[in-house]
Amino acid sequence: WRRWVPVDPAAAQAEGRRHPIPIAAGLSPRECLTRWVTVPLAVAHKARRVLPSLLDVDLPFPLEGCEWGVAAWERGESQTHRGLAVAARRVDVTRRIEELKQAGFEPDLLDAESLALWTQAATECGPASGWRIVAHLGSDRLTCVMGRDARWFSAYVTQQPEGGILINGLKSVLGDSGEPVEWIWTGPGLAPGGALRPARPVLEAVFPGRSREVEQPAYFLARA
Repeated sequence: WRRWVPVDPAAAQAEGRRHPIPIAAGLSPRECLTRWVTVPLAVAHKARRVLPSLLDVDLPFPLEGCEWGVAAWERGESQTHRGLAVAARRVDVTRRIEELKQAGFEPDLLDAESLALWTQAATECGPASGWRIVAHLGSDRLTCVMGRDARWFSAYVTQQPEGGILINGLKSVLGDSGEPVEWIWTGPGLAPGGALRPARPVLEAVFPGRSREVEQPAYFLARA
């Protein structure tokens, strides 16, 4: 359901279809819900058939009005299977496409930003060992994608990262074990003067551990 799209930074700034390159765009965690769904069946093909029904119950909106897919599949404990389901309401997909068209772009595909950030961090920074948070500082919002080792766990997005809601959300996933966190920082907001840049030292103080910036952070999401 996903495919990689190479994006050259210079070409990414070109307008419209002047360059014959594929155009990809992201759906934020607010527009595209991503979650693990556990299916209590030991047989894989039966679990795959049942997953849509369980996802429909788990979503805050009807699945029939969504575009959805399964990004990953794994065997769980006690004769279960788990699927990493991704779903976006068609109304949100249509609105996002219209926003891009008004900006002069016609996208070839839409991707879940949280999964794109997570997989690109593994590609550029190597696989995680323990807890990892990929923090993408945009111009007006901060997206934090959390996972442990190779496994994606959750994503949070906020326009007010200095508040306690984000910290409490991260703690709900990480727990209170005090285990070190590896921070991967990306996004155009890392530039000097970025409005959300002050959130970085606050979060690193609450969740200490190794911290690093990716190369050319402003283009990280485009590369993803």
